[in-house]
Amino acid sequence: MGAIPVRRLSQRIRIEERSTAVDDAGQQTQSWSVVRRCSAQIWDRGGTQTRIGNQEIAILDTVVIIHYPREDKFPTAEMRVVYDYFDRDRVLNIISVQVKDARRKEVFLICKDED
Repeated sequence: MGAIPVRRLSQRIRIEERSTAVDDAGQQTQSWSVVRRCSAQIWDRGGTQTRIGNQEIAILDTVVIIHYPREDKFPTAEMRVVYDYFDRDRVLNIISVQVKDARRKEVFLICKDED
């Protein structure tokens, strides 16, 4: 049996979850807090275009591959991925989370760019 290929996870990302707080006036405020920083491989799979009013919008599907988390929170579809993309933050909403093999080595985060 041959060796299992090692995937190169060269992009540093952070996985964030939304939190809600209530201020002194009783107003709810939402913010994002980091639940995990890790290395990832990011793969833009392509996408579609849609028209909203007079504007054409590109919807890009992106797969983010990370090592299976043994600590920290496990990623969910309510979280998002943020990473540096040409000196600006690129924000990806997680649509689904998939574990591809029984050995639980990698997790695939299927994402779409934040609207």
